[in-house]
Amino acid sequence: MSKALADIEKEIARLTLEERARLIQHLIETHEPSDEGNVDAEWERERLRRSMEIEEGKVVGAPAEEVLDRIHRDLR
Repeated sequence: MSKALADIEKEIARLTLEERARLIQHLIETHEPSDEGNVDAEWERERLRRSMEIEEGKVVGAPAEEVLDRIHRDLR
């Protein structure tokens, strides 16, 4: 690993969750686009947003089994 990259990683570690999410979003947006283009970037932003909400305690996750059971009951 280069010294420059190690220095950047140290700086990133000092950022808040929101700042890190914004940095990740920026890196994704400025990365060479894939075949899916903006769709991949949008899904990644949504994943980051949801992850941040869980980490910050704004939302509480539910086990997949419970969620799927609830969906099946609602569809009957």
